[in-house]
Amino acid sequence: MCYDVAVDDMTVGQPAPAAQPETTTKPEQTIVSHHMMPASPLITIILPVYNGEAFLAEAIESVLQQPYRPIEIVVVNDGSTDGTAAIVQHYVDNERAPIVHHRQPNQGLPASLNRGLALAAGEWITFIDADDCWAGDKLAVQTAHLLADPTLAAVWGTTQMFAGGDDSQGIMLGAPWHGTNLGSGLFRRSVFDRIGAFDVTLDHGEDLDWYLRLKSHAELRQIKVAEIALFYRYHGNNKWLGQPDALRQNLQVLRKHIGRQRAEAGSPSVTKGGLPA
Repeated sequence: MCYDVAVDDMTVGQPAPAAQPETTTKPEQTIVSHHMMPASPLITIILPVYNGEAFLAEAIESVLQQPYRPIEIVVVNDGSTDGTAAIVQHYVDNERAPIVHHRQPNQGLPASLNRGLALAAGEWITFIDADDCWAGDKLAVQTAHLLADPTLAAVWGTTQMFAGGDDSQGIMLGAPWHGTNLGSGLFRRSVFDRIGAFDVTLDHGEDLDWYLRLKSHAELRQIKVAEIALFYRYHGNNKWLGQPDALRQNLQVLRKHIGRQRAEAGSPSVTKGGLPA
């Protein structure tokens, strides 16, 4: 169970039903809850998911238990074949917050993030993965900074990694750190309008690529705050950190970033050993 989240202590409605597997692949479909939508939702939370039934309810609960309102949740169900759809539908039906449930054939994480952006109605944007959780005051802390300073484009909190499954309260792994995990940040919609969406050619490192593009725009001010925003769950299905494929993908992202910098500076793109010289 994630920190700051009491999944069994829902304030409204009943716990999510037992997940039932999907038996067929369906074409793209978007379902919107009938919860009364505010005239202009302030924050959109984009939640991409593929076969995420194990921890999905915890992720959604950590969003719904934020005291800050108004919010909307955009769930992009990327071709899940487990009980993901039933869990999401439970929250759509309970109407604790406006929820968009978009179902599509499997297209990968960057494409799912981009679909979420296309469906988002919020002025501010943030994210959460289906196996992670937010700290209980994430939105309260980060929105306070954006409200206090209209020149800020983004606020980043820290990420705390933990290990824990369904039957565990979690074990902290290391100290909180400032990384590029999108769930640790809060962004004005104008940031995405300025620098674009996520690179669909990447299997890993789409968040690093996007962060480097953001960082290259000095006019888009961002700050890092010390408060923990995200609890990142380390478990069997996401232990890709340090794996060769992920490292190669991150190297590709860095190579592309250096190439962009050289092009903007008017320098020749000379390579040495596969990297810009």
